Amino acid sequence: MSQNNSTLKSVFQTAPKSVTVVALFVFFLSNFILNMLLLSGPSKYMDTNLAQSRDVFAFVDSNVEKPDVAFFGSSVVEVPLALMDNEDEYVAVPKSAQASLSQLCSTKKSIYVYAVEAALISDQLLLFNRLFQLNKVGQHNVLAVTPRDFGDSRIPAKNLSDTFRSMLLPNDFSLMPLYLDRLDNWTDFILARSTFLYKNKFMLSNFIKGFFAGPLIAVPNGASLSSNPGVKPSVEQRFKDSLAEYVQVYDYIEKNDSLKIQTEFLQHLLSFCKKNKIDLILVNFPLTAENRALMKPGFYEEFSANLAKIAGDNSTPYIDLSSNSNFAGHDVFYDSAHLNKLGGQRLIEVLAPQLCQ
Repeated sequence: MSQNNSTLKSVFQTAPKSVTVVALFVFFLSNFILNMLLLSGPSKYMDTNLAQSRDVFAFVDSNVEKPDVAFFGSSVVEVPLALMDNEDEYVAVPKSAQASLSQLCSTKKSIYVYAVEAALISDQLLLFNRLFQLNKVGQHNVLAVTPRDFGDSRIPAKNLSDTFRSMLLPNDFSLMPLYLDRLDNWTDFILARSTFLYKNKFMLSNFIKGFFAGPLIAVPNGASLSSNPGVKPSVEQRFKDSLAEYVQVYDYIEKNDSLKIQTEFLQHLLSFCKKNKIDLILVNFPLTAENRALMKPGFYEEFSANLAKIAGDNSTPYIDLSSNSNFAGHDVFYDSAHLNKLGGQRLIEVLAPQLCQ
């Protein structure tokens, strides 16, 4: 009897360990299979917070040739190039901008847009690295920057952006120390690359929230969730909303160390391009006077001077459009920080001498 009890005790002691090992094996195997089956091609970017990010990353991976000109940055450059085609969403190959540049250069020029909405400078380094690996960096590459590209409260850390989660690959050993500088960052990176459910936690969270929240929203008969469905805001309202947004943007930059961190990434990016013989033009994009007035006194002047110095230290061509008379009036702006269709046309004209070479 005592022998039987001893055997049973032994079984119960070893069983939990065996079950745990088997469960972990099944868990990781199933996640690996899900990764292989579901996350191939453009679908591997389905967990991005912004749909525009998915479009850019899928375009990066597409079978396209190296362009004559590639634009990098955030919505500050993506918006005017799209508006030139009368589009209010991301346009990977802006036809009007291409036609305009081709006419100015007296030869056909191809333009690709790799600008990612809400991207930081740290994201640009990842994009350049990925495109360099794929041999798709442009003959000329324009990096558009404004102060907002150096800090955004929606992305409080360099390893929280869509670009980081999609573009930093396990074989990017030289870049890993720049982004994975803490143990929790390493843990998050490893789990995201090996575990389907963890990698897609944002998408699954949003799906669950939407699934349960949807039935709880009561919409009266004949009413709409939008007070003005399909009605675009006026120019005045766009400017007003934009200025309200940038009050928060500049307040965040002033109170956090994001400017310092992202400036270091700009140094890394320009050094990367210089080392790999990538033709890069750094462009300080224009802002309205009202937008610049939201910054603390002297900030913008110091910001512009630092851009010029960093560019000079890395032998990078630098163009400062902040005081260019072509962008002095409201007629070239979509809102306080983004150029409109006319502004996009003037942008191509101003950059043509460098891009036609």
